[in-house]
Amino acid sequence: MTENPYNSPGSEVESDSESQRPGSLWKGILFGGLLDLGGSIAAGTIMLIIYMLQVWSPEMTPEYLEQVANQYTKEITSFSNIWSFISLFFGLGFSVLGGYVCAFFAREKWQKAVLILAAILSGYALLVGGEHYQLGVLLVLTLLSVISIYIGGWLRAGRRY
Repeated sequence: MTENPYNSPGSEVESDSESQRPGSLWKGILFGGLLDLGGSIAAGTIMLIIYMLQVWSPEMTPEYLEQVANQYTKEITSFSNIWSFISLFFGLGFSVLGGYVCAFFAREKWQKAVLILAAILSGYALLVGGEHYQLGVLLVLTLLSVISIYIGGWLRAGRRY
């Protein structure tokens, strides 16, 4: 600090290089989407393995295993048992995590990145989920996913400010 009364006071300010670097919108969308989709697929696969272990016997045929896998798909899309709710919990949890990671990489542009990610994943869900869900249920699940992705981004943005 200077002792001259006619100069403005000055001081050394540490620059936080982490907060000064701009974020990457597309890197956030890519990594957030990969985490959301990959995590949901991995959780679904682990749940399918656990489901199959419950009915497994040494004399099972490949055709019977296929029937069990089809039954599992019907059960997780029916919302009438615990499997469907566990699947929903993990799916929405990975959506929150995907939104968090997206906002982490996008930094200042987190809202735009999270909304683009939510739009892309919603389009994918509407495209793929049409064969398993009725339209009303599919729209509600898609809306829950969009909200979860945004909440994840919002949680990351709150840690920064």
